[in-house]
Amino acid sequence: MALVRAVACGGGIGGAIAGLSVAVPHYRFNFMLNKARELVGKLNQFGGDLLGAIEKKDSEALSLLQNRHEKEILEVTSRIKEAQLNDALENLKSLEENKKSAEGQLEHYNNLIDQGMIASEIVQIAMMTASAYMNYGISGLKFAAAISGASPEVAVGPPFASYIEHGGMHLSDILTTTADGISSISEAINMGGEIAGLFAQYQRTKEDWELQQTMAESEIKQLEAQIEGAKFQINVARLEIQSTEKEIKQNESMKRFMTSKFSNEQLYQWMTSKLSGLFFQTYKLAHDMAKSAEKAYQFERGLKESEVSFIGGMYWDSLRKGLLSGDSLGHDLDRMEKAYIDTNSRSLEIGKHISLAELDPMAFIQLKTKGTCEFNLSEALFDYDFQGHYNRQVKTIAIEIDAGEGKTVNATLTQLRHKTVMEPDVKAVKYLLNPKGKEPMSIRSDWRTTQQIALGDIGEYDEPNGLFELRLDDERFLPFEGTGAVSTWRLELSGKRGSYNLNELNKVTIKLKYTALNGGNSFASAVKGMLKPYPTAVYINMAETFPQEWQAFISDETEELDIMVKREMLPNLSGSKITGLVPHYEMQGEGQVSLIMNDDDDLTLKHGKFNEANGLMIRSSGASWNFKAKGDKKSLSNLGLVVMYKAVV
Repeated sequence: MALVRAVACGGGIGGAIAGLSVAVPHYRFNFMLNKARELVGKLNQFGGDLLGAIEKKDSEALSLLQNRHEKEILEVTSRIKEAQLNDALENLKSLEENKKSAEGQLEHYNNLIDQGMIASEIVQIAMMTASAYMNYGISGLKFAAAISGASPEVAVGPPFASYIEHGGMHLSDILTTTADGISSISEAINMGGEIAGLFAQYQRTKEDWELQQTMAESEIKQLEAQIEGAKFQINVARLEIQSTEKEIKQNESMKRFMTSKFSNEQLYQWMTSKLSGLFFQTYKLAHDMAKSAEKAYQFERGLKESEVSFIGGMYWDSLRKGLLSGDSLGHDLDRMEKAYIDTNSRSLEIGKHISLAELDPMAFIQLKTKGTCEFNLSEALFDYDFQGHYNRQVKTIAIEIDAGEGKTVNATLTQLRHKTVMEPDVKAVKYLLNPKGKEPMSIRSDWRTTQQIALGDIGEYDEPNGLFELRLDDERFLPFEGTGAVSTWRLELSGKRGSYNLNELNKVTIKLKYTALNGGNSFASAVKGMLKPYPTAVYINMAETFPQEWQAFISDETEELDIMVKREMLPNLSGSKITGLVPHYEMQGEGQVSLIMNDDDDLTLKHGKFNEANGLMIRSSGASWNFKAKGDKKSLSNLGLVVMYKAVV
């Protein structure tokens, strides 16, 4: 499920598997959270720097692109300006030609006006005038003829005879002649009108010439102004061409500067490449630190994988160069911190002092014999104290070794295995009480295992916990802190040979402080129902438990050792039956000895050997045990007897 969640959060299979293999860090959650936040801050800074470099690179690229575009535009503009110059030159030529044409027209009209009527026109008018006069003359003659036709005729005959005749012309002839005279006058008048028309036509033509003269003069002035404007446009076009050429040169200079300056596109490209690498590496560091903080959170709180899913598998978006990955990761860190604060109620804090001899007499004997032993802090050990507890996690552990006054024993304590029940699961408790079948998912095993501490000389008021100073606010986890209280340990004694005698080990006390959660009454009842009579043992140190009897026995004041074993010496004894005995003889010198118990040869107790109890019972009043020595009794200094039995809660 954790793999599925990691992939669903956006990460790849590799990232998801890497996330599952995150080790529990050496530091506490708050410290790891702060470190993760510091890296997220650097990640955001790198993201901003990367974005700035990308923007600057794009800006430089845009500037170069604009520079290229400006050059292309300037080249096109230059060609346009040259075309405009050519057009202005051609326009000037056209205007000059038009001016010449207008000047020709003006000169033509000036000549027409200055010349007046041409000779043919004058001749025409003169001839028409003469013709009119002639018509007037003709008309006078015709009138005279008519008048004379109406007068009597006088005839002069020879010799100088004369006579008058009345009615020389007829009346019709007179009228005809008169009409002809009038017609001649009319023609003369008509001719005069034509002459007047010619003069009027000439006058109109002259006025038109004068108008054309004025228009030609005005056109010449306009053309002169246009020519000046065309010349100005030519100058402007040439200046614009020069300006464009300068802009092209400046564009080239700008391009050379932009490509040769230190902070150019290549620099920002290099910065983008470097920052991208650093950005991704910082992201990996920040993400790994966040996953470690999440692991510390899970470890401290004793939670299952399914209950801790704050940090996703991947926040990196390659299409966006990972930008905003720091913001997303920082948000999930905030969510995780809030969940930690909301759920971090105080756990039950419990202290427990455990005698190794009482916990595991055989381990104590092995320690006295070989200087090393392994022992278990079992689920049952804690359930006998508090049946309804779960999520038992070590806070501190100390080992107190008593080897006699003034003796210091150096030792190394190593945690070999440990288990934590993370929820009030009856199946998990049942498995820990009797490990058969598959381990339930609610059990967490062996996180931060194989830790060890070295125990040496300590101050009078110091605890033998392997620390110079016990600080519960230490940024790092204390030795074994957070591991399961249900655990297996190895204790190894060391030190200069002869500095102490193994046989002088009187007592080993395990001082355990741990936290737990209350699973409720129903869980407690279910656990209590599973606590059936269980095998256990006690270690009886004869010299300490029965000092007078033992002293009398080894000093030969008595040949036999008689002791009274009471039920109180066997805590929680179920019934009265003893299941077995294991002796441990502490000898002085090379001698050997064994003890026969209750005159029963089958109960010949040999050193370190298990002996069946053969019906040994501890009644309510107790039991009297008798021991006889066989062998070198004088070499015997002490007897440690492991008594095995079954106990109940």
